Amino acid sequence: GSGYLSVDKTSLSYNPDGATQKVTVTSNVEWTLATEGGSGWLTVTPNSGIGNGELTITASENTGSAMREATITVSANGLASQVIKVQQTGSGYLNVGTTSLLYNPDGATQKVTVTSNVDWTVATEGGSGWLTVTPSNGSKDGELTVTAIKNTGSATREATITVTANGLASQVIR
Repeated sequence: GSGYLSVDKTSLSYNPDGATQKVTVTSNVEWTLATEGGSGWLTVTPNSGIGNGELTITASENTGSAMREATITVSANGLASQVIKVQQTGSGYLNVGTTSLLYNPDGATQKVTVTSNVDWTVATEGGSGWLTVTPSNGSKDGELTVTAIKNTGSATREATITVTANGLASQVIR
C-alpha cells in the first residue's frame, strides 16, 4: 500500500494569553516535524511519530504588542509535507475616538483621541495644502489635532488619516 500523511488543521490562532491546542496527524508511516519561528514561545510535542498521532502545541503568553508567527512542518519521506501556520496576537491595542470628521466650508480644528499602549504613526493622504494633522507620531494615549483651512472652492475636499502601529490593525479617519 502507499503511504499517506495529513493533519486536521493547517492554521492555529492564539490570543495573547496563550493556550494549548491539539492537531491530529493521520498517517501510516514514520513522520517528523520542524518548527520555524516559534523559538522561546511555542512548544510542540512530540517531534516525531509513526502512524496516527496527536500534536500538542502550546503558545506562552505574548506580553509584546506585535503578532508572533511560526510554521510547523510535518514531513514523511516521499510524501507531501503538511504545513501548520501558527499566529498569536499581541497584547497591544490601538483605537481612535472617531473614524469620521466633517468640516464646514469655513474650516476648523477638531481633536481625535488615540487610545493605545504602543508607539504609533500618522499618515495623511489627500489633504495637501488644506489639512494639517499633528503630531505625526506618538506613544501610548494621545490626541490628534486636525485642522482644515477655509474651503473657497465649490468642490468637497476629502482626505484620509491613517494611524498605524506595528502588528496591529490600522485605524482610518476619513
